[in-house]
Amino acid sequence: MTVAMSQWGGYEPGRFLSLTLREREIVILRTCARRGCEYEWGAHVLVFANRVTAA
Repeated sequence: MTVAMSQWGGYEPGRFLSLTLREREIVILRTCARRGCEYEWGAHVLVFANRVTAA
């Protein structure tokens, strides 16, 4: 598992995605809500609530 995960270390999603931070968080939070991922939802809300502005 360590070997498999080490390949992700050099990957910075922000450089390769055309989504804005706001759009990316919407996708993540919608996925969390639909799949019932309470822990992931809570973590993203706490970390990104102040960084993502509502338009």
